[in-house]
Amino acid sequence: MGKLPDTKEHLERIILTQLENLDAMHDYMIIVKKQTELVVQMNKKLERELSTVKDKVDYLTRRKSS
Repeated sequence: MGKLPDTKEHLERIILTQLENLDAMHDYMIIVKKQTELVVQMNKKLERELSTVKDKVDYLTRRKSS
């Protein structure tokens, strides 16, 4: 014997559950996007700071060798 067809109520519950899952994934994607933006900002800041330190080291190295 084959499976009995799903009832309207059962299908509605499945759809509502899928909608809840999509909403949760959307919220998660927003969080991941924000985290990615923060990482990019921190990488840029770190790059600037490292450049400043490198410039100071280069300056001091040139000064000592002169």
